[in-house]
Amino acid sequence: AGNTEAAESFKADTGIAVYRWDVGDFDACADGIARVAAAHGPIEVLVNNAGITRDGMLHRMSLETWRAVIDRVRPATGKLVVGGRSMGGRIASRVVAQGTQVDGLALLAYPLDPPRTPATPRNGHLPDIAVPTLFCSGTRDNFVTPGSLAAVVDEMPNAALHELEGADHGFAVLKSSGRTREDVWQEVADVMLRWVERVLG
Repeated sequence: AGNTEAAESFKADTGIAVYRWDVGDFDACADGIARVAAAHGPIEVLVNNAGITRDGMLHRMSLETWRAVIDRVRPATGKLVVGGRSMGGRIASRVVAQGTQVDGLALLAYPLDPPRTPATPRNGHLPDIAVPTLFCSGTRDNFVTPGSLAAVVDEMPNAALHELEGADHGFAVLKSSGRTREDVWQEVADVMLRWVERVLG
């Protein structure tokens, strides 16, 4: 009930339509996507907050399984943006760097410099990514040392970085900032929508 109320509140505040279905039910997903497409046109970006898995835990999925999932959701027409937050973004970036065809890559809170193993940065494959790539990272993120992500972005052929002032790895902010986590996520959504319109328009 809480999620339904939050969705209806979001709809009332923004005027953006919301849809709900069981993401674990293939037929329900097909029906839900068809309803969205009928009302708004072809879907170019599909986000499943629960994660799309074929078996087991998200972090245990092989790169081959990720490629199969991407091929499954690829639209017959239109374009496809993939991505994720933290480890999900790292996996998505590796899949794309290895040649999986997509039209854009969105990486939120990318874990470039893990605090437990700071000598093992996770950027070796990033310069191989040629598709438009957006990073959104908090300025208080303890998985990114100051300036390191900007340096990596400079080495990539088609990447942009948006820094979220005062946000940590989970996009939480200090009370003294005058903002909330929801404010940060709204900023992320606005930045992503503008970026998608620019790169896929």
